[in-house]
Amino acid sequence: MFKTFALTILTLGSLMQAASGSPLDGTAGTQDVVPARGTVGYEVFLSGGETTHIAVVGDGDTDLDLYIYGTNGKLVAYDSDLGDECVSVVFPRWMGRFFFQVDNLGPVYNEFELLAW
Repeated sequence: MFKTFALTILTLGSLMQAASGSPLDGTAGTQDVVPARGTVGYEVFLSGGETTHIAVVGDGDTDLDLYIYGTNGKLVAYDSDLGDECVSVVFPRWMGRFFFQVDNLGPVYNEFELLAW
């Protein structure tokens, strides 16, 4: 089951605020928790012909991976490096539903912020 994610476009100012460690005002993304060795999924509608960045910033406890799938279920982007900060870029050619998931590879839960711009 996927959660519906209301995609919010970030401004350069809010990205700089996030990078500086200052709390965001809550409109730039959403917070969630992924259980130990678990997965959370999201559904989002993207416009065709527009680049969208999706990022996950975890609490530092475990390794998180981000996977983005098109409407046909095909993997279109991912970030599976070590650590719990992930960024993937999607440039859909058509407007439609996309699905993405956050996987927690660690033995404890991880609280993360999900951002899009």
